[in-house]
Amino acid sequence: SESALVSSSPRLAQLDQASSVFSVAIALVQPICIVGLQQLLPPLFVAIGQAEGRTSFSEVQMNTFSRYFFFQVLNVFLVTTIAGTIFDTIAIIIEKPESAFEMLGNSLPRTSSFFISFVILKTFLGLGVELVRVVALVQAVARYVIFPNSTLRTKRKVMLGMRPIDDPGWFPFHKILAQDMLVVVISVVFAVVAPLVLLPCALFCFFSRIMWTHQHLYVYESVFESGGQF
Repeated sequence: SESALVSSSPRLAQLDQASSVFSVAIALVQPICIVGLQQLLPPLFVAIGQAEGRTSFSEVQMNTFSRYFFFQVLNVFLVTTIAGTIFDTIAIIIEKPESAFEMLGNSLPRTSSFFISFVILKTFLGLGVELVRVVALVQAVARYVIFPNSTLRTKRKVMLGMRPIDDPGWFPFHKILAQDMLVVVISVVFAVVAPLVLLPCALFCFFSRIMWTHQHLYVYESVFESGGQF
């Protein structure tokens, strides 16, 4: 968290007090780390689903979606909320149990600033990266560097998990839907406690609707029909 980073180094504490820009950058470290972790887990869950013997591609996707969504709710949402509220006030609650609800009501909204930063980061950085297709550009450059003398037939193949830039492949339902559902959970939980969270959540829903409609129509391929289950 931001307080843990600042308290870990006197130099970071000095910079945090001296520069508002550095203070904002420190506050974004935790959301950026969580977004990065979110990108690494889906392939692991897909591999686990395949190792369990699931035969159809759609079944693997749905199983991965369920696991990934519950992981996000438990690890990203609940752990962050509990660490920011219950652990900070548990001593006072033990001494005065009747004040538990009052203490939680006062301290829970303070964690909303983290989720505001998190949703804003997903809106303007996450959706922007997807729209520009930065990952596809990086893969194209890596393919050119690793396989400089590949033939035209080889260039059309998936090599080391990297696709050609003009072959985006299938839409990762298991990853995108689970990440977007986390924003829905955040907006529902904090709608009454900290209504300010609804503003970045509304922006995320608005821009993601436009961006994903474009990506589905003009970029990604459809590889299976789920019958509305997704």
